[in-house]
Amino acid sequence: MVYAAREGYEAKLAASAAAAGAARLAQEYVDALRPCYEWEGFHDCPEREALFAEQHLRDRPDTPFRDLLRVLAAHRWLCTAEGYEYEQNPTQARRARRAYEEALKIATTDSRSALMTTAASELKASGRCHATDPFPKKREQSPRQPY
Repeated sequence: MVYAAREGYEAKLAASAAAAGAARLAQEYVDALRPCYEWEGFHDCPEREALFAEQHLRDRPDTPFRDLLRVLAAHRWLCTAEGYEYEQNPTQARRARRAYEEALKIATTDSRSALMTTAASELKASGRCHATDPFPKKREQSPRQPY
């Protein structure tokens, strides 16, 4: 499961960048991050990922992953807030929501990528860590009877 989480992270990062060596840079990012494969609804893993993304952006402002990491940080702050709410820690939940709002503002106003601007807008519209199913299943219909 850890391997699948790492591979997914690397693939998303590499796909978001048109730079030479993006796959290697994505692998280095994920190696340094050491992502959790399961959050279980708590705040710690998404908060660590948000902080890591923000630090990476400060250390490497020219990173080819800039636009994706801004949206990722906003998403992880939102997940952190929901984790703190689940843990019944409203003070930390409010702090994480403020961090989400600030990260989302940056992601939506200073992106060079139309795709990431759209992703940030969708995140804002949903306002949730885990998206709802955009294609809910319709009620089962009885099969049509032949004439």
